[in-house]
This record gives sequence, structure tokens and C-alpha cells, in this order.
Amino acid sequence: MIGNTSVDEFWKTPAGQLQGTLAWKNAECCVAYNLMKLKRLVFGWTADARWMDAYERALFNCRLGTQESRGLKLYFVPLAAGYWRDYNTPEESFWCCTGTGAEESAKFADTIYFHRGADLYVNQFLASPLEWKDEGFAIEQSTRFPIEQGTTLKITSSRPHIPTIHVRIPAWTTSGAEVTINGRPLEAVSDPGSYLAIRRTWQEGDTIGIRVPMELRTEPLAGDDTVCAALFGPVVLAADLGAGPQDGPTRLIHDPFPKEIPPPDPLPRIAVRADTNAVEWIQPASISEMRFRAKREGTIFSLMPLYQIRDQRYAVYWQLNHQNIQ
Repeated sequence: MIGNTSVDEFWKTPAGQLQGTLAWKNAECCVAYNLMKLKRLVFGWTADARWMDAYERALFNCRLGTQESRGLKLYFVPLAAGYWRDYNTPEESFWCCTGTGAEESAKFADTIYFHRGADLYVNQFLASPLEWKDEGFAIEQSTRFPIEQGTTLKITSSRPHIPTIHVRIPAWTTSGAEVTINGRPLEAVSDPGSYLAIRRTWQEGDTIGIRVPMELRTEPLAGDDTVCAALFGPVVLAADLGAGPQDGPTRLIHDPFPKEIPPPDPLPRIAVRADTNAVEWIQPASISEMRFRAKREGTIFSLMPLYQIRDQRYAVYWQLNHQNIQ
């Protein structure tokens, strides 16, 4: 769901069967690191947009948020309800995920753009400059994605060029996706889950506007359609369950996880219609801030992007109680 996998550093169930695997020791950060390297490699072979969709999911839901303000790193991303982020200490612990986390944080910009010959691929929506020295071509990407549902590319080269620019139209967007050239919309846009190829003589100052609307949806836990997570566009949403422990459980030096971890909370239960996978139980609070609300038995949960969770206890998955609701 968050672009990562593993339980206690292993795969303990058959592929696609994750029922009952939610735990503290889910989603070792090194695994996401290696999966992202693999996705980069396979995309280089195939130019298939699904690999950059998958890369984006891991980037925003597992890599972001795994480093706190002092540079301390996570080992695991707990996915059972009621747990919290537990970072390494400044001096007494250094894990494999500490090293790969530092390396990956320094490499966030290396997959935004690819090229194949003279074709340019815009893979990720991240504010960044590109200076393609071999082709004498440069662009500036401006965006606040994912807070902003799109991005803008401005050609900053000083002489005309005729490269084909391939823009990813992500699988999670809607039929309302739109691409404009200098403010004028293109008549057609590629289907979600593919690349839109734009070929023209580019002049300095030309601007490509990309609008990729997001919508709420749920995705089931693999192998258990009674458990689901909520997403807005590519972003996994987490419920804020209140403050985490101030001191946290004790940890022996170098241990990758605390000792005496308490049992997880029950997954929050949500009543939904038996004939739909709709998300009526989630209501927007502030789309511009990616804040949502979910109501359960009189309790209102605040939802936010998982990468914005800091010291709170949280829940990513929900237990669905299917009912014939009139």
C-alpha cells in the first residue's frame, strides 16, 4: 500500500496474501530503498509508466517522513493501528536503514527526468531545474505537488529545440486530466497510467501546464478485502490517534526496534454499504491542506498524509463492516 513490503525483514506469506500481517515491524525502510532502485532500472528498460507510478508511491508514502528534523531515521514503518514512528538515537544506534536513508535522501532528484535518445521523460512532479547539457536544453519545473494537483514546466533554453517531451499521466488521476501549451489546452490527453508525448519546436518561455486531479479512493489489503486503506491521489492517508508516548519504550543499544512494544489497537471499524467500495465515510476538511475527516460511532478521526505524521499514534488501515445501509 505504501510502496513497501516485508514483515520483520522477511516475506512470511504467499505473494498477494497479507491478511493478518499488520504489525510494528512492517515495511523495513531498506526494502523501499531497494525497490525504488529496481523500479528505476526496469523503467529504463521499458519506459512503462506503471514503474514511475510505483516509484512515486514509495517516494511519498515510505521515503518521505522516515527522517525527522535532526536527521534521525526509521527502521520500520509500523502499519498496525495505534503505533508511532520510532527513530534511531543520535549516538547509540546506527542501522542499515540509517545508512540507506541518508543515501536515498541525497538522491531524491535522480529520477525526476529520464531521457531516451533525444526524448525527454518527465517522471515525477517535483519542483526542480533541468539542464540537459548534451542537447542544450533546459526547463524549470514549478509545483507544490502533491498539495498542488499538477505542475508547470517552463522552457528556459535560449535557442529552438525539437525534442519530444513525454509527460507521465499517472494511473491515479481522473478523466479530468489536462495538459496546456502556453495556456491553450491540448485536444486530447493520454489515458491515466501512460505517457503523453508532446513534439514541437520549443522556444524559450514556452510553458507546459499539467493538471492531474486527485480523488479519494480505497484500496484493500492484499488478500483481505475487509481491510482497506484510504488514498487521495497517490498519497496514503493516516488517521491521527493522538499523541504517542513521550519517552517511548526502552531500547537496548543498536536494537532496530523498542523492547516491550504494546499490542496494537484494533483497526478502526467503518460501516459501509455492501454493494460499493465508495468512500462516503471520508469527508474533506481542507483539500488545499490534504486534511480529511472520518466518522465512526460518534468519533471523528482526522486524516492526513502518512508522510506528515510525526509523533502521533496513527492508523493506516480500516476494518470495513459491510452492511445493507439504506
